[in-house]
Amino acid sequence: MAQKSIYSLISANIEDDKLKDGFRIRHDNFADGAQDGIMSYHMEITEPDGKTKDALLAVIKKASTGNYEKASEMYMAINKPTLTLIDALQDIIYDNQDQINANKLYGYALDLIIGSPEIELVKLGLSILEIYDVDDDEDVKALVNIIGMSDEFSLFSVFNMRKWSDADESIFDLVKSVRGWGRIHGIHFLSDNPSSEIKKWLLEEGWDNDVMPEYSALDIFTKSGAYELLSSEDKLDPKILRGIAETVKATQNAKSMPIVGLEHLGNFMEIKKLFLKNCEGTTDPDIREIADFIESTIQG
Repeated sequence: MAQKSIYSLISANIEDDKLKDGFRIRHDNFADGAQDGIMSYHMEITEPDGKTKDALLAVIKKASTGNYEKASEMYMAINKPTLTLIDALQDIIYDNQDQINANKLYGYALDLIIGSPEIELVKLGLSILEIYDVDDDEDVKALVNIIGMSDEFSLFSVFNMRKWSDADESIFDLVKSVRGWGRIHGIHFLSDNPSSEIKKWLLEEGWDNDVMPEYSALDIFTKSGAYELLSSEDKLDPKILRGIAETVKATQNAKSMPIVGLEHLGNFMEIKKLFLKNCEGTTDPDIREIADFIESTIQG
């Protein structure tokens, strides 16, 4: 019996615009999206060697003949994570357009996204699709969104979405549907000055993920305009203050980890003092606990 495609598995397990609890694509020691997440944040991704580039060109040429099955077999034989190949792959396509049938290559991308049971082949499909203009094709955009609801593919879906005219809105819709690495990646690729709705959500919910809030602390603080909120004379809503509290706490925790946090801004001490000023008089136990912790880091 043929394996079910990953897309069909994801589609069958969507409930209330998100995947059902406990649904996983990977069945190894990595959580969905973790391998790519770790590579993105903790490893230097080097350019593939000449032999690998030649193999990628051969895959693209084979797909251009319409022999999708053989092209996929050749790609799987390369045996490297797609995240490490995506830049070289796209450069190869751009540099060899005279040897490529664009329509058949586009068909190959969609065939992989919809029909493949292999994780890396779905990522290959999304990586190829990224070079095409699908901004006016709502059906294809819907495919990208659905496959991205799995944290394993969210990053590759976001790579596509960031080129769309409604990039922030599309990424935001996806980010609300995921809680793992997909949320971290999506927040990172939101624009630097998103809508007020997105800014509010970042502080109320965006910091809360199933991996570690440390990964998104800097993005959330800067994109939400948290510094300006702390510096204003307005009394902050407790949910907003709680979100800022979590980003400040996460950055303090991340100082012993290889994660870039608010200290990267150069005024982390000022931020901590502004945060404590805004916490004066609060009775929220969660905020109070974080405030006491932050105060101890200043005194220490």
